[in-house]
Amino acid sequence: MRCSYCRLQGHNISTCEAKTEYLRSKAQSDPHSAYWKRRYAERIAPRISSSKSCGYCRDLGHTRRTCKHLLEDQNWYVQYHNELVGLVHNYLINSSIGIGSLFSVVAQEWIDNEYKDTSSSYLLVGFEMPNNIMTTNCQPLAILQSLSGKPHLVKKPIRQFIRGEDDRAYNDRAKLTSACACALSTDWATSKMISFEDTKSVSFFKRVGRKREDYRCYLFNDHSNAKRTIENGEKKELSWRYKNSLERVEEWKPTSIYAKMMGDYKNA
Repeated sequence: MRCSYCRLQGHNISTCEAKTEYLRSKAQSDPHSAYWKRRYAERIAPRISSSKSCGYCRDLGHTRRTCKHLLEDQNWYVQYHNELVGLVHNYLINSSIGIGSLFSVVAQEWIDNEYKDTSSSYLLVGFEMPNNIMTTNCQPLAILQSLSGKPHLVKKPIRQFIRGEDDRAYNDRAKLTSACACALSTDWATSKMISFEDTKSVSFFKRVGRKREDYRCYLFNDHSNAKRTIENGEKKELSWRYKNSLERVEEWKPTSIYAKMMGDYKNA
């Protein structure tokens, strides 16, 4: 091994003491030079081990435990989720289809050696947030409970019924038969909100031991990249990258999602 700087053997330019001494002398001889100070600081800074990589963001130099992107995503998710819960609550209290509404649910049952459609009455007993809120098309779920036979629950997106559309499910196809505008309890939104600790059980952040499932969801990466493009102040407001970033950030705002949801009442 021969150094390309001092031409001596036994080391390379990365560990060359002569190179380090040269940068030190340049930084000290010209204290007003930011360039040589930066070069010397980079030279003596601890080197990042390329063998250490994060199991979440896949960047080098840190692990999942100290990943700033993971912490950033968890904090954003909590704020986004709780704000969306409040807006969904406002959406539901404006609906004429509330707790106590009646539905007819058609299911297929094996009767006389063949599948036949059977109709049963169901009562709307509650609402819940969808399992996946990482979408700009939020779909709150109505919980329907059978009124006869064995207790059976069916969960259906409520927005389709508010718009007056038919349920297109293959099985457990529901149809509104009688609407009841019963207001939600005041603590519904509070009971659905989450804290930072709750994110440990959220699928996006829960570690399962399979690399592909433990990696950062592309939605978080896309959202943070869009915000960074705007914050970096690319004054090229006419560039496609800047415009696209503005559109993506605006689209993911809970208020924008809520505005789309409230459009259901105009189309009902």
